[in-house]
Amino acid sequence: MRPAGAGLAGPLGLTALAVLVVNDHVLKPALGNWWTGKLSDVAALVVAPLAAQAAWELAGAALRRYHRPSAAALRAGALATGSLLIAIKLSRAANEVYEAALGAAQWLPAAAAAVLLGSPTPPLWTVESISDPTDLLALPALALPLLSAAATGWPQRRTWRAMTFSSRPTRPGSGPGT
Repeated sequence: MRPAGAGLAGPLGLTALAVLVVNDHVLKPALGNWWTGKLSDVAALVVAPLAAQAAWELAGAALRRYHRPSAAALRAGALATGSLLIAIKLSRAANEVYEAALGAAQWLPAAAAAVLLGSPTPPLWTVESISDPTDLLALPALALPLLSAAATGWPQRRTWRAMTFSSRPTRPGSGPGT
């Protein structure tokens, strides 16, 4: 059986995560063009549903309730990711909430480190996100984790046992060829 969180730790998840990190920290500062923006969008749309699924599965494993990969968590993660991207790119209010949440998420580790080291806590970070509706062109990338999961054989599809139809009941050893 596949361990909890293995979807994110698999080839697709790790590749998309590496692309996201290299693109955001190397390519964007060096090139900073339309293509690097779309590459980030595609990589993030692959990573986010896998991360949601991994979080769900790892929480289940911590509670000793993990039994198999969660296709529902993957689908819910893809739906939530797509919905959030659409909202952020088409609504200024949603974009402002995203900027504040991302700034706080990036600030939190620095603030925690400052507290642990006895340094002054840095001011809350601000992040600028550009509302670019062309980022929605990356939405088909949400299909990649779903297709990858299907290609690996999970979720396990329910199989039905072959049923024999006859006018009389069958018993072991009473069928044809016995």
